[in-house]
Amino acid sequence: MMVRKQQSKFRRPGSGKALAARPGSQIDSGVVLQALQESGSPLRLDDLLGWIGAGGKSKKKILDILAGLLDAGELVYLPGGRYALPSALKQIVGQLQVQRAGMGFVSSKDPALKGQDVYVSSEYLGLAWHGDTVRVALLPDRRGKSPEGIVLGVVDRKIRHIMVQVVRQSQPGEMLCSPLDQRQARAILVDVRALENRPLKGDVLNVRPAEHLEHGLWRGAAIANLGSGEDVPTQEAITKLGHNIPQIFPDDVLDEAGALPEAPEEEDFGS
Repeated sequence: MMVRKQQSKFRRPGSGKALAARPGSQIDSGVVLQALQESGSPLRLDDLLGWIGAGGKSKKKILDILAGLLDAGELVYLPGGRYALPSALKQIVGQLQVQRAGMGFVSSKDPALKGQDVYVSSEYLGLAWHGDTVRVALLPDRRGKSPEGIVLGVVDRKIRHIMVQVVRQSQPGEMLCSPLDQRQARAILVDVRALENRPLKGDVLNVRPAEHLEHGLWRGAAIANLGSGEDVPTQEAITKLGHNIPQIFPDDVLDEAGALPEAPEEEDFGS
């Protein structure tokens, strides 16, 4: 006697509706995005499998799809292993202040925040640096007093150049360097071929970042060699560049400064 194999059934979370198992060949990014849209809330992997009607054999394929959607910015990975559509989360724009310990806070004039800063864990800063204007998705659950968020992208990069110290040569014409301010990046490969003299270990370079390679690692091009980090003139240049202190002035300003006496007169102090 022929026995018909019973088809596997799944149930969508929170629904009594049973779904027929969906073959792996029918699962693509569109199916995953549609499931998250229909669910109306973030989903964990197992819930997503049930919502789609996919069996355990499809888990690896779905994980690959999720990874691609995360890289493309079409999904957000939330604490607790949940996936969400960016459009399903409240978003704000503000300025990022990164702390030395690695976490950040975003200040925004959005009335929904009521003057509170948004806390961003170091793992959710993305490619943002200290001082950047960023777009942040607010997490639906609050674990502390402050609202929490995830950086979705950089709206405006405040820092156009960074100062780094040479660690070693990585290949001819390229140096592995460490930023003086670790709130910007962890390491950067610097093209030094435009410099007149080959930088030495410990030299401080002014660098224009160009490309993100992987987590914490960037590539850039050297603008100038400021000299050894132990020299006083180099430290002075670092201070001026770090605080955007002008070093080149118009002729009329220089002429006016040159007309000033070497020391102030007694009447200059006033009463």
